[in-house]
Amino acid sequence: MAYWLASRGYTVVQQNTYPTVIHATAVVGIVVYAAISDKLQSRWEVSIAIGLTFVIGSAILVSTPSTDAGYFVAFYLLGTTYAPQAVWYSWMADVTGHDLQLRAITTGFMNSFDFAFVTWWPLVFYPVTDSPNFRKGYIASLVTGMLTLPVIGLIAYLEKRDTARGIIGRTRTDSLLEEEPVLSPDDETGKPGSPPITVRATEDGV
Repeated sequence: MAYWLASRGYTVVQQNTYPTVIHATAVVGIVVYAAISDKLQSRWEVSIAIGLTFVIGSAILVSTPSTDAGYFVAFYLLGTTYAPQAVWYSWMADVTGHDLQLRAITTGFMNSFDFAFVTWWPLVFYPVTDSPNFRKGYIASLVTGMLTLPVIGLIAYLEKRDTARGIIGRTRTDSLLEEEPVLSPDDETGKPGSPPITVRATEDGV
């Protein structure tokens, strides 16, 4: 955005100030999308909304708006697409809560893939030599946004299917609680009608 502002004759102060609004829309997007997904207890709806927002913002830039207002709308709209960091990691935790090792492996893979992806993406699709119009990057972002939609749909389908089968949706703690026997007062004391014995742990040498 700063390169585009410079090409349009905006002052240095404006070039430094206007792009910060992108971070403001990012914060708003993260909070709003996370709150909605927590309220719904579901992640796929907001994920689709984020994907559509990404497609719309990228499509505006690809179309080369005739007015500056179109660019401002696109840049600020795309700022809200920072939200997947919060929503998708939460979604990952939801579907892997039954297996702590799977959750750890998936978290590591997502982090590694993220950093590996952003290492070469700007160099290939957003080289400074293309400024101020990064058309190649805008098209790549549009295609990427469109590809996320069927992937989100697939994950949502698999989550619903495996939840119905009982494969996911259970935590290790739940299983341990179900397997732990519940002792009655009779079992604890050996005397019918006797009150249960309360055992308290004490700390020694603290």
